[in-house]
Amino acid sequence: MSLPAAGLESGRNEDRVRHDLPPASFHNMQSFTLDAPKELPVTVLDTLQAGVLLTRFDGEVVYLNRMGLEILGHRVLPSPGASIGEVFRSIPELEGAPCEPGRSDDSRQIRIRRGDGSEILVGFRLSRFKSSDSGESELLAVLFQDVSEYALLREERDRLLRIATVSRLLPTIAHEIKNPLAGIASLAEVLLKEITDPSQREDLGAILSEIQRLRHVIDGLGVADGHLLDEADRFLLEPELRSVLGFFDFRASHLGAELSLECAKDLAVELNRPLLRMLLVNLLTNALEACGSGDVLHLSALLRPSELELRITDSGQGMCPETLARSTELFYSTKRRGSGIGLSLVDEVVRRSGGELRISSAVGEGTDVFLSVPLKEHP
Repeated sequence: MSLPAAGLESGRNEDRVRHDLPPASFHNMQSFTLDAPKELPVTVLDTLQAGVLLTRFDGEVVYLNRMGLEILGHRVLPSPGASIGEVFRSIPELEGAPCEPGRSDDSRQIRIRRGDGSEILVGFRLSRFKSSDSGESELLAVLFQDVSEYALLREERDRLLRIATVSRLLPTIAHEIKNPLAGIASLAEVLLKEITDPSQREDLGAILSEIQRLRHVIDGLGVADGHLLDEADRFLLEPELRSVLGFFDFRASHLGAELSLECAKDLAVELNRPLLRMLLVNLLTNALEACGSGDVLHLSALLRPSELELRITDSGQGMCPETLARSTELFYSTKRRGSGIGLSLVDEVVRRSGGELRISSAVGEGTDVFLSVPLKEHP
């Protein structure tokens, strides 16, 4: 079978598409019924900035235009008798592909592996051509484009919209939680004064510790749409880190894990304290949830000339590459009861503050979370 589509030049210009082919028409390729004139030149299709592929319903490719070759990453035309599954994707796969998000027409999307081995997302539409009076086979036309970049832009837009929605809701949620939480804390404090049984006092102490941890998270949520230099006050960092780490003593002891802190006692910083606590509580919660008996969770702080570096490392279960890649994605969580908000919120606040969050992890080797935040410069 001869495909009337452009080939590729050889030698020094092998990457350029040829434009000196003899004229051809749909009539030369296949006789079938069109509302438009049958003698539509193939050269018109070769000027389109979209791929055009024609195939019989047995899957045999009839035609592929220049842009189609480029999008699919093929350097040469398909061999005579090639099937659409070899060149693109099979007809059942195309017909079963999902519709393109946000489109009301029949536009669809499917991932394909190009001729050069790379993978792209293709948006396409299918059209059927009726059989001609001469009894020629019915054809399926595929009009397609590479929409990978558009998909990435749409995902980023959706991510920002979700973050904006959460940022608007979090202060309201925090306010609604504060009152009942204060009531629970007051009752626990009263009971702690009245009860003398050591085991019960230990349990109440653990409850109060968890309540205090939640209070710090809620205080941070109330200013989650700000950044770490907003409403900042100056304080010694080491007592602050030790206090936050202390909220996890009971849980770590219950798991059989060890907590450790490394920070200079005279290290003073000027930051938004409630927001910093919220970030630390979220990061430490994630780290401890990955730990078990014998694991170590280490928190360290180091002051640079113009920034503060914080590092949280654990020797817990670690993350696989896919989970690591999506770890800061809003609403993504591998935990049965996880919300997928905490780490995404940390990432958003750190970036908004002009800082950086880096996470490295491997299954069975633990996780290392590094964040740096700029500090206020004083004249």
